Amino acid sequence: MIERCIDFPYVHDLGRLLFLLNEEGEEVPEEIRAAAELTLYAPVTRYPGVMRPVTVEEYSEATEIAEAVVRWVEQRLSIR
Repeated sequence: MIERCIDFPYVHDLGRLLFLLNEEGEEVPEEIRAAAELTLYAPVTRYPGVMRPVTVEEYSEATEIAEAVVRWVEQRLSIR
């Protein structure tokens, strides 16, 4: 977003940020759009004990999504 000079809000809503990025011409693959699901974990990590614990299955899925995002970003950075 910084590279594209996109005025972005300071939020933890990954779906919103990915939408803005896509609107400005960055093709965001469906696999990466799944990162919007990670937004649900922000309160769990900020306020432990307030929400139910994350299951092992949820943890595994979130980790896979996050790793895919990191790979995608690393590829995007190496292209430029």
